[in-house]
Amino acid sequence: MKGITTLKSKIIEKGPIFAILPALLIVILILVPFGYSIYYSLTDASLIRTEVNFIGFNNYLKYFRSGLLWHNFKVTFSYTFLALIFEFSFALNQDTLLGKVLRPLALFPLMISPIIGTIMWKLMMNPEFSVLNFILSPFGVTKDFSWAASSSSALYSAVLIDVWMFTPFIAIIVLAGLKGIPPRIIEAASVDGLNRFTVLRKITLPLLMPYIVICLVFRFIDSIAQFDIIFGLTRGGPGSTLMVYQVEAYTQVFNYYKIGYGSSIMLIMWLIVFIVCNFLIKYWNKLRERLR
Repeated sequence: MKGITTLKSKIIEKGPIFAILPALLIVILILVPFGYSIYYSLTDASLIRTEVNFIGFNNYLKYFRSGLLWHNFKVTFSYTFLALIFEFSFALNQDTLLGKVLRPLALFPLMISPIIGTIMWKLMMNPEFSVLNFILSPFGVTKDFSWAASSSSALYSAVLIDVWMFTPFIAIIVLAGLKGIPPRIIEAASVDGLNRFTVLRKITLPLLMPYIVICLVFRFIDSIAQFDIIFGLTRGGPGSTLMVYQVEAYTQVFNYYKIGYGSSIMLIMWLIVFIVCNFLIKYWNKLRERLR
């Protein structure tokens, strides 16, 4: 018993050290790979040779001049913009009859991994035995509609999977925000004769904005860095139709063995996410101050 008491006293004395160890471990696990990425992006490192030469910003200049940057930018932000628009639209319409009916099923997509969900949707989109084509045939969808196999519909197919998978995440946070709005405010607005659209625009949305911005930050990061859905669905194809930053970096490293070049692409993506998320977080802080 004396030994246990002594051990407890030593742990209490060194409490601050034990408290920061998890945070220190996380910092190390983040900063060490990040530092290696910066180093490799400034070299011509390759998977097929051991020699590594320092080449400065040549990888970045090559990426800018190749035209891949703007193509990846266009595809990535088209995917992100479409996914966020649909997800927020569905999440903000939870009070409709359809929303109330589907609410008990909302958690199901969050229970499976993105790659498993993507494989499931890929099978349903297969032109040879497409379940979706059969279900949607009354609405004019033909049996040979190719979904992700066509460059004209591949982006929308990937967005469909993303919307199905991540709308529940936004819906849960938005629902928490809706439950936090005092009912007397909505009742007072109704007594004053305001219609539902005006109540939504003037009262509900302003009070929900901190929650919406939180969702936007998380979903923006996830959509910009999307890999599972697009890689599992088409590996960036057909051609380069769905070649977002993550898939482009993966292709350069594991198909063309260019570690340095792939690292530079990932760091450019990180810089975009860092700038946009900093702006959103500052906006979120302003909203919090305004609502106090």
